[in-house]
Amino acid sequence: MVTGNEVAVKVRHPGVVRAIQRDFALMLRLAQLASLLPAVRQLRLQETLAQFAAPLQEQVSLHQATNFCLTSSL
Repeated sequence: MVTGNEVAVKVRHPGVVRAIQRDFALMLRLAQLASLLPAVRQLRLQETLAQFAAPLQEQVSLHQATNFCLTSSL
């Protein structure tokens, strides 16, 4: 039924959240191991991964998308 209302559609593929969580857990573990090497420790890989993970997790959160739609339509 066409009402003329604007809608937002966000497609999230099945299993994507689980895959992202698994991938970040693996990358974090590898960063922890790599940080045992003095030459790599100064790169602060764990902090970099945390900074990268936060916005990506927001992108797959349907709650975040819902809140954005509700607040931006006011």
